[in-house]
Amino acid sequence: MPGGELTIAAWIKSNTWATGDVRIISKVTGTAENDHYWMISERDNLLRFRLKTNGANTTLLAGGPTLPLNDWVHVAAVYDGAEVARASKSGPLSTAPTVAIHLAQSPVGAPNSYN
Repeated sequence: MPGGELTIAAWIKSNTWATGDVRIISKVTGTAENDHYWMISERDNLLRFRLKTNGANTTLLAGGPTLPLNDWVHVAAVYDGAEVARASKSGPLSTAPTVAIHLAQSPVGAPNSYN
């Protein structure tokens, strides 16, 4: 059985945050919500985390603070506890060993707006 805990972390810095959704790191097969296995992204200058367990996704948009410009920021999403925001989620992690991990790039079919 796959593990039941997950931490995704990255150091990010941008001189501009795009309007819409900017993927920071993700494991996805496409652009639909259920195509995501896990993701950290920026949406409207806030962090967003998505995780699939038991075949279903939960998306969490942090309520603040907003992401700064021109400064390095450490971002992290932790399944089984969170510092900035929380969402109730249980069950074994959904996995897909053959699905690629995308770093600073949107999935195929989505506009690549990361700067």
